[in-house]
Amino acid sequence: MSASADLVCVPPQRAREVWPHVAARLRAAYLRTDLGHTADLERDVLEGDGLLWLPPMARPAPPPQQMARPAPPPQAARPGPPPQQKKCPPNVQHC
Repeated sequence: MSASADLVCVPPQRAREVWPHVAARLRAAYLRTDLGHTADLERDVLEGDGLLWLPPMARPAPPPQQMARPAPPPQAARPGPPPQQKKCPPNVQHC
């Protein structure tokens, strides 16, 4: 039984840009399969002595954005004493 995979070669001039986004996955794969040392792979790819091949859907993730903390919810007005009503003079109905 033969296995196949679709892969895309990362242009060598973009390897340094892509590497941080895939390094952890490549390291895990190397450790799982015992194929070699990840330091050798990284050095070869970053120095242009090796090519980085990735599945087509393995696009680099965008750089993490600093997430702004959401503003705290507005504080409800504290219940205080009820507003005082104006007292009208005895001969005036509404002040």
